[in-house]
Amino acid sequence: MDSPYSLDFDNNNWNYDSENGVFYQIGLVYCTKPVNTDYQSLSIYIPKEYLTSQETSASGKYKCEINSSGAKGGYTASTSPIVMPVETPGYSAMRPPTSYNYNTVAPYIEKGIIFVYAGCRGRYEGQENYISGAPWPITDLKSAIRYLRYNRNKLPGDTGKIYTFGMSGGGAQSCLMGVTGNSEL
Repeated sequence: MDSPYSLDFDNNNWNYDSENGVFYQIGLVYCTKPVNTDYQSLSIYIPKEYLTSQETSASGKYKCEINSSGAKGGYTASTSPIVMPVETPGYSAMRPPTSYNYNTVAPYIEKGIIFVYAGCRGRYEGQENYISGAPWPITDLKSAIRYLRYNRNKLPGDTGKIYTFGMSGGGAQSCLMGVTGNSEL
């Protein structure tokens, strides 16, 4: 059976915060056969300088393309690093945002950095038929990175410079993201 989810990024569905100059999309499923889309999705936030846009409808959505001459904070649309927080204390599951909050992304956007918040499965109690625990958080976060790399021609940012960070279990999982590389495990 074919999956209803596609890895192709839709550049016709951007939201725009005109007050703070941020284009964003929320709830992007990053794999074709998710176990739980409440966790296996991501949100992406991009400084306005990196995209050219036109409003597509009265709904307020924008069609965007990479602005190759866009620059902010010493970065360009092709050199901007991408940051991903890993907020999984005790290796818990992490839900991505379901709404927009500029304060969460402001420190990064203001410096010209692209912010991606990817959810992941993790230690979770109380839901029947829910696959959780190791290695699923790392598998999910790596899938989110692969999604970004798959769409590198549609999104600004340097997909060779994706930085994860976290504390406690999130810090450990961030380290595992780096040291496991392309391990088949």
